[in-house]
Amino acid sequence: MLTKKVVPVDVTRLHGLGDLLSQFQTTSIQARNLGRCMEVWENALTDPKRPTILLGVSGPLIAAGLRKVLKDMIDWGLVDVVATTGAVMYQDLYQTIGGHHWMGTPTADDVLLRDAYLDRIYDTYVDEIKFEDTDRAIGKITEQFPRRPASSREYLGFLGSKFQDPDSILATAARRGVPVFSPALIDSSIGIGLTLYYQANRKRADRFILDAIRDNYELVQILNASERTAV
Repeated sequence: MLTKKVVPVDVTRLHGLGDLLSQFQTTSIQARNLGRCMEVWENALTDPKRPTILLGVSGPLIAAGLRKVLKDMIDWGLVDVVATTGAVMYQDLYQTIGGHHWMGTPTADDVLLRDAYLDRIYDTYVDEIKFEDTDRAIGKITEQFPRRPASSREYLGFLGSKFQDPDSILATAARRGVPVFSPALIDSSIGIGLTLYYQANRKRADRFILDAIRDNYELVQILNASERTAV
């Protein structure tokens, strides 16, 4: 059991971020996990058979300031498929239409924030009015989507194609042809925008409907067509 010692990071041997991540592989806690992630990712990218790389995304990563990192990963061809929560894509759309994330504190008085129309994501504030604008924008854009059942991949690709924001994850994925899946889309704030669409179209038989089973089918087709995969 006692075969591998934890090796402290030696900053005198660092010549870049790659060196730091490599040293993290022999540390502990989340630093070691981060180092392992780099190792797995590097192996996938340098594998002569180049497996299909799937990126799983959850948590308030855009609120945490990682939007451009995710966008660049897609733009530079470092990932081939994205599976994400709807919340992450909503945060992307929120910024695309002009919203911002503001540094705050986790100990803020939420009653005061409510009165100021501010929402809190741990230590980050967002504009509730801009959230409402984003909800309405989603509902309005959805009116242009074909009136038929569709997967979240089709729908998110459509949303991304409607924006020219160079820093948008969805817009970049649409431009690069990278599929983005979010089977539980309706439990995010995108679901509020879709509810606005439903309210306006509920009496129509020919309306857009999210087909979660189609997500499963489409993802399986990608896996079946891949000689190897990496997650």
